[in-house]
Amino acid sequence: MLATPPSSADASPDEKTAIKSHLHYTQSLTEIPHHQRRSSRWLSRIQRRHVVAILAFLGFCQVYALRVNLSVAIVAMTANRTIISEGNIKTEQDFDWDSKSQGIILSSFFYGYAVTQGVTYPSIHAVWSRWAPPLERSRLVTIAFSGSYFGTVISLPLSGYLAETFGWASIFYVFGVIAIIWCIVWLIVVSETPQEDKQITEEELDYIRATVGPAANHVKVNMDPPWKRFVTSLPVWAIMLAHFSENWGFYTLLTELPTFMNDVLGFDLKHAGLLSALPYLVMGTVVQIGGQLADYLISNGHLSTTKVRKLCTCGAFIFQTLFLIAAAHATSATAVVACLTVAVGFGGFAWAGFSVNPLDIAPQFASILMGLSNTVATLPGMISPLLTGHLVQRKTPEEWQTVFYIAGGIYLAGAVFYAMFASGKLQRWAELPDGELLCADTHSRASTEDLPFGSGTCGDSD
Repeated sequence: MLATPPSSADASPDEKTAIKSHLHYTQSLTEIPHHQRRSSRWLSRIQRRHVVAILAFLGFCQVYALRVNLSVAIVAMTANRTIISEGNIKTEQDFDWDSKSQGIILSSFFYGYAVTQGVTYPSIHAVWSRWAPPLERSRLVTIAFSGSYFGTVISLPLSGYLAETFGWASIFYVFGVIAIIWCIVWLIVVSETPQEDKQITEEELDYIRATVGPAANHVKVNMDPPWKRFVTSLPVWAIMLAHFSENWGFYTLLTELPTFMNDVLGFDLKHAGLLSALPYLVMGTVVQIGGQLADYLISNGHLSTTKVRKLCTCGAFIFQTLFLIAAAHATSATAVVACLTVAVGFGGFAWAGFSVNPLDIAPQFASILMGLSNTVATLPGMISPLLTGHLVQRKTPEEWQTVFYIAGGIYLAGAVFYAMFASGKLQRWAELPDGELLCADTHSRASTEDLPFGSGTCGDSD
């Protein structure tokens, strides 16, 4: 049988850390020793999990900059240009695409994205499953995800400027080079786990181990993903459908807003790009506020994790529905922009709900669940531009009203389903017995061989 772990009085400091890492995060950590690894470097003054969050923020800025630049570029690629040749005035386009063709092109981005997005969104959840203490999950996750919206804010007006100044091709070159630079920095600075980070302090490392548990300690959990449980779990479906709903409205506006600004409101390319970015500036700010608020409500015991996730997600969807409908009936350009800004901005609160939820219900499978969720949430990117292209033929306000009504209806449906079936509790199929986490033997599902303190807390079988 398994030997009883030594008491904290008899254990070495490293073994104390090992034992404490398996306790609930609300228990006292006073007996854990705190020593600084490298306090001389200025970078050590910033907690390493916050360095990871900042770089993740910049990474998602790049992801969305690469995603949205086509939305602006396609306006320039299809714009009429006046050409004077030998005294004759004529107009021409680089590409003679009608609205249906443009819808196909805008949606084509997501065909490849559906196959390759396992890369970014799921992997960042794998990072947070090792780096994010439970009471900081919302803020760290939303700091990273808010980069998506600030990347949109930067790329939309910058793309408009590049297109008008250097031509539309410059958009793709500039953002591509910046993304490569970010990749190099990430690979150099960020470690896979806290214990592999050479700059982390002992104090922060002990705290992360004590709160996050085996993942932070680099325990190898050889547990196969319970695919059947994923498919039959209503909380998992609640996450996926909420993600689908949020992305429907988001992608509709993300890919079509510059065109809407140009067709209905009469803004030129540069102003359309600038005003299209405004809602995402608000959303990026709200995402971070939502993460801070969610962690505050949970850590202070005001609301349970389940209630906080539902409040953030459902509340956001309801307000987005109301303001999208208001935008559909607004009679002035200022009112339309204001309503769309508020509608998109409220979506930031939803990301403090469903996007963090996989870490609540199954932290060791959070990356897989985010991959499944994000795959389902990619479908709006394929369908919405095609549908909009078919609906908006004459480019009239009435046609765009239909687009907004559909997005509002999907938000409302997502809110109802999430309110009924979402959960913030660890699911039973995601639980691992403590004995299996602490020891490695022929019956174990985990190994402590990679722990810096070894596996000395486990004894031989009788």
